Amino acid sequence: MVTPKNFQKKFGINKYKIYHSRHWIWSLRPHQATCGSGIVSLKRECPTLAKVKLEEFNDLKNIVVVIESTLKDIFNYDVINYLMLMMVDKHVHFHIFPR
Repeated sequence: MVTPKNFQKKFGINKYKIYHSRHWIWSLRPHQATCGSGIVSLKRECPTLAKVKLEEFNDLKNIVVVIESTLKDIFNYDVINYLMLMMVDKHVHFHIFPR
Protein backbone atom coordinates (compact mmCIF):
# COMPACT_ATOMS: atom_id res chain seq x y z
CA MET A 1 0.00 0.00 0.00
CA VAL A 2 1.15 3.53 -0.73
CA THR A 3 1.49 5.53 2.45
CA PRO A 4 0.79 9.27 2.43
CA LYS A 5 4.52 9.84 3.10
CA ASN A 6 5.59 7.84 0.04
CA PHE A 7 2.92 9.46 -2.10
CA GLN A 8 3.89 12.94 -0.91
CA LYS A 9 7.56 12.25 -1.63
CA LYS A 10 6.87 10.85 -5.12
CA PHE A 11 4.89 13.93 -6.19
CA GLY A 12 6.76 16.51 -4.12
CA ILE A 13 3.49 17.36 -2.37
CA ASN A 14 5.09 19.43 0.39
CA LYS A 15 7.68 20.99 -1.93
CA TYR A 16 5.02 22.15 -4.41
CA LYS A 17 2.22 22.79 -1.89
CA ILE A 18 -0.01 25.72 -2.77
CA TYR A 19 -2.73 25.41 -0.15
CA HIS A 20 -3.98 22.99 2.45
CA SER A 21 -7.19 22.55 4.36
CA ARG A 22 -7.98 20.39 7.34
CA HIS A 23 -8.02 17.14 5.32
CA TRP A 24 -6.57 17.91 1.86
CA ILE A 25 -3.43 19.30 0.24
CA TRP A 26 -3.37 21.10 -3.11
CA SER A 27 0.00 21.10 -4.86
CA LEU A 28 1.41 21.66 -8.33
CA ARG A 29 2.15 18.57 -10.37
CA PRO A 30 5.91 18.22 -10.89
CA HIS A 31 5.23 17.61 -14.59
CA GLN A 32 2.85 20.20 -15.98
CA ALA A 33 0.52 18.73 -18.62
CA THR A 34 -1.22 22.13 -18.79
CA CYS A 35 -0.26 25.34 -16.99
CA GLY A 36 -1.52 25.14 -13.43
CA SER A 37 -1.85 21.34 -13.34
CA GLY A 38 -2.12 20.15 -9.78
CA ILE A 39 -2.93 17.38 -7.36
CA VAL A 40 -5.38 17.46 -4.50
CA SER A 41 -4.66 14.63 -2.08
CA LEU A 42 -6.05 13.40 1.21
CA LYS A 43 -3.67 13.95 4.12
CA ARG A 44 -4.34 10.62 5.82
CA GLU A 45 -3.81 7.12 4.41
CA CYS A 46 -6.89 6.11 2.42
CA PRO A 47 -6.76 3.52 -0.40
CA THR A 48 -10.32 3.87 -1.77
CA LEU A 49 -12.89 6.60 -2.32
CA ALA A 50 -15.45 4.59 -0.32
CA LYS A 51 -13.28 5.04 2.79
CA VAL A 52 -13.31 8.84 2.62
CA LYS A 53 -15.22 10.18 5.62
CA LEU A 54 -18.16 12.58 5.33
CA GLU A 55 -16.23 15.46 6.92
CA GLU A 56 -13.41 14.86 4.40
CA PHE A 57 -15.89 15.02 1.51
CA ASN A 58 -17.27 18.26 2.93
CA ASP A 59 -13.76 19.65 3.19
CA LEU A 60 -13.03 18.55 -0.39
CA LYS A 61 -15.81 20.88 -1.53
CA ASN A 62 -14.15 23.73 0.37
CA ILE A 63 -10.71 23.19 -1.17
CA VAL A 64 -12.21 22.79 -4.66
CA VAL A 65 -13.75 26.26 -4.30
CA VAL A 66 -10.30 27.65 -3.47
CA ILE A 67 -8.66 25.74 -6.35
CA GLU A 68 -11.20 26.79 -8.96
CA SER A 69 -11.33 30.45 -7.93
CA THR A 70 -7.53 30.69 -7.78
CA LEU A 71 -6.99 29.02 -11.15
CA LYS A 72 -9.78 31.12 -12.72
CA ASP A 73 -8.09 34.31 -11.52
CA ILE A 74 -4.65 33.24 -12.77
CA PHE A 75 -5.38 31.30 -15.97
CA ASN A 76 -9.00 32.16 -16.80
CA TYR A 77 -9.60 28.51 -17.74
CA ASP A 78 -12.66 27.35 -19.71
CA VAL A 79 -13.02 24.00 -17.93
CA ILE A 80 -11.19 21.96 -15.30
CA ASN A 81 -10.68 18.23 -15.58
CA TYR A 82 -10.39 16.21 -12.35
CA LEU A 83 -8.94 12.75 -12.84
CA MET A 84 -8.97 10.09 -10.15
CA LEU A 85 -7.28 7.10 -11.72
CA MET A 86 -5.31 5.55 -8.82
CA MET A 87 -3.95 2.83 -11.11
CA VAL A 88 -0.46 3.04 -9.61
CA ASP A 89 -0.79 5.11 -6.45
CA LYS A 90 -3.46 3.58 -4.21
CA HIS A 91 -4.02 6.76 -2.24
CA VAL A 92 -7.07 9.00 -2.64
CA HIS A 93 -6.08 11.91 -4.85
CA PHE A 94 -7.19 13.79 -7.93
CA HIS A 95 -5.11 15.23 -10.75
CA ILE A 96 -6.35 18.67 -11.78
CA PHE A 97 -5.98 20.04 -15.30
CA PRO A 98 -7.24 23.52 -16.08
CA ARG A 99 -7.93 23.83 -19.79
